[in-house]
Amino acid sequence: MNYNWFVGIDISKNTLDLVLYRRELQKKSPYLQISNNLTGFKTINNWLKEHNAKLQNTLFCMEHTGIYGLDILEFLQNKADCCVESSLHIKRSLGLTRGKSDRIDAYHIARFCYLHKEVHIPDHPDHLIRRS
Repeated sequence: MNYNWFVGIDISKNTLDLVLYRRELQKKSPYLQISNNLTGFKTINNWLKEHNAKLQNTLFCMEHTGIYGLDILEFLQNKADCCVESSLHIKRSLGLTRGKSDRIDAYHIARFCYLHKEVHIPDHPDHLIRRS
């Protein structure tokens, strides 16, 4: 698949922090924080439209966080491609970094997704349940 946009999602129990990455934007990549529930998920499509991104050309990437990420994966299933990566793999790929926040983490996940776009295989919620 030819992806033009990459969304990094930092997952927590109550919120999701999203960064919409494109190489040209880098540190100016759009950011969004939403509730980790259906109401929050429904705002993603409007946010993408604001930035001229389309679901079918966007790859969503998140760290494997157990049950907290299953709802967003289920919501995005059949709408967009998603991949779930090991947090250790993402952390080690970054090298030395400064600063730590949910927004920065989402940016790093999105950038990781962009840099490794050729090797990502989209995941589905049923596969993740078996891995957990």
